[in-house]
Amino acid sequence: MEENRRFQVAYSLLPFGKLGVDKALLNFAGSPEAVFCDPTLKSLPHLPEVLRQALTSRDSLLREADEVLERVNKLGCRLTFFGDTDYPHRLTFCDDAPVLLFYKGKMALNAPKVLAIVGTRKPTPAGREWTEALVKGLAVKFPDLVIVSGLAYGIDITAHIAALNQQLPTVAVLAHGLDILYPYAHAHTAELLQTSGCLLSELKPGTAAEGWRFLQRNRIVAGLSDACIVVESGEKGGSLNTASRAFEYGRPVYTRPGRPSDNRSKGSNNLIKHLVASLIDGPDDLLSDIGWSTTCSRKANVEPTLFRPLTSKEQAILKHVSKAETVGLNELLRLTGLSVPDILSATMQLEMDDMIEALPGNCYRAKKG
Repeated sequence: MEENRRFQVAYSLLPFGKLGVDKALLNFAGSPEAVFCDPTLKSLPHLPEVLRQALTSRDSLLREADEVLERVNKLGCRLTFFGDTDYPHRLTFCDDAPVLLFYKGKMALNAPKVLAIVGTRKPTPAGREWTEALVKGLAVKFPDLVIVSGLAYGIDITAHIAALNQQLPTVAVLAHGLDILYPYAHAHTAELLQTSGCLLSELKPGTAAEGWRFLQRNRIVAGLSDACIVVESGEKGGSLNTASRAFEYGRPVYTRPGRPSDNRSKGSNNLIKHLVASLIDGPDDLLSDIGWSTTCSRKANVEPTLFRPLTSKEQAILKHVSKAETVGLNELLRLTGLSVPDILSATMQLEMDDMIEALPGNCYRAKKG
């Protein structure tokens, strides 16, 4: 397992950037170890040059991975890699999900119901009270709920503390390594929430908090959750970015409107104005809109997410795979005109949707029934 983790960490260190090929390359190779050990991968057509060069530095990447694992062990942290059983399944539907996550505490993110609550760092007293009342009402209706936020000042920390007060697991997604805590004023809450939830980060230990990383972090907050609630927000702010990412992922967004003259409500009001968010009065809105119930099982909550519209690329691939007993990668390249990364990304998603299955030799066939 340790050797496998070594290659997983090394894979996460590759310079994928915004290339969008991290899951595609993983799917093509079959495992992180194969990416580093199969010499033919370096000659793949369409492989970005920056990755081709990085794969020639295997030894240095593995040494860095060893250093990361050593720090992880000293911190008492754990890892989950894309495809692991404890990897948050909601994130697998997000194209830009990180391949590796570091966490400290109990991984609670595959619970039946997960909700993000975010907002301004400088809320009104009414905003804090409403957040506390909302979490209390949700805990009564949905005792299996997990609350996700960012441990920031204001609405974030209010949501975490309210969840703890109601004995709900809560997860704090951080914009730095787990050996750092920002803001340090929330250290006590961070310690408490690890008893049933966790601290979570895509960043290796030793990574400092920088402004741009908070925006990057927001996509994880959004992707982990079934829905996102923005309590209060100014005209600009990180919570609006989280809401935007949730909207892009097809997750319902809700907000609490405020007076037009209140600067701390302008962002929230704009979310409603631009049809990004729906107005929320209380827990009953989630019950009616998302279809949550107090008796539904985990399976009942997961299945609706699976029935999603196929992209044009997925439709093109499924069309050709369904017509033949098996179809190879090279044939799909010829039939669809798509690039290798596009095909690998789309076939991976179709596999996760249980519509096709991968066969040896980079071939695919449609699932029956």
